[in-house]
Amino acid sequence: MEAAVLCAANHASLTPITFLDRAALVYLDHPAIVASSSGLTRTWRETRDRCLRLAASLAALDVHRHHVVAVFA
Repeated sequence: MEAAVLCAANHASLTPITFLDRAALVYLDHPAIVASSSGLTRTWRETRDRCLRLAASLAALDVHRHHVVAVFA
């Protein structure tokens, strides 16, 4: 593999967004989040949908690329 030339046929960069899209496509109804203490379970489809809703909410607040967003969780 050391001498392999990376191209679209054998390599795709993995970003959080591409990971989420692929997981939702391949593992649609499989668990993505399991919180045993509360009994919460979310599938990859639900997780992706929730992330898209959050992104839409941020866009509606006029938050764009390169803006800083803090999360207190």
